[in-house]
Amino acid sequence: MNKLPISEADLQSCVDDALPAAQRSDVEDYLAAHREEADRLRAYRSQKQALKALFNPVLDEALPQNLSALACSPPERAVERPARSFMARWSLERIAA
Repeated sequence: MNKLPISEADLQSCVDDALPAAQRSDVEDYLAAHREEADRLRAYRSQKQALKALFNPVLDEALPQNLSALACSPPERAVERPARSFMARWSLERIAA
């Protein structure tokens, strides 16, 4: 059976551990035969681990108060804006277009 060529998407899926099991052995065989590609993917994995080590602690930080306020429902006494006239809206839309 003819195997499809290994694509860049396959290699990136391998780095992200998202490669289907059926393709994993094909990619591993490809990397064993292409040393430069294997080195490149090792560098990508190393970079991925370094980024996780750097930014994972941020996930445990509390949400800043100003952002948490945006996630809440607006207060009951929200100030209503006066309705704009049809012509004013229409003119602004024309200007924007």
